[in-house]
Amino acid sequence: MASISSTLSPTTSSTRSFTTSRLASHYPGAAGSDGSFKGYCDSIELQSADKLITHKTVNGRVLVIEYEVHGNILATGVKYNNRFCSIIKIENRKIAHWRDYMDSLAAWNALTARAQ
Repeated sequence: MASISSTLSPTTSSTRSFTTSRLASHYPGAAGSDGSFKGYCDSIELQSADKLITHKTVNGRVLVIEYEVHGNILATGVKYNNRFCSIIKIENRKIAHWRDYMDSLAAWNALTARAQ
């Protein structure tokens, strides 16, 4: 997987509305944001993302995106499907802040389901 650092400002921070034992809720700096998905990727094999909807604000510095992701829980093989809404702040053509909201019940159900 290619690094996302090239799209992030050095002071980027990212915030999640959800946490797990392996995924913290706040990551300061571009390096922290790059690693912020590690816990997620250690638990879930993502196969695709789709149904992208974008909403731009008038000033062009904030972007809201909605999308769905699909994959499998690595420990159990259970299917994983989730919806996200992300609010992204742009400064100097780089991502300055990224906040995610997701269907935490869908994640909980997938992560706690028994192996297939």
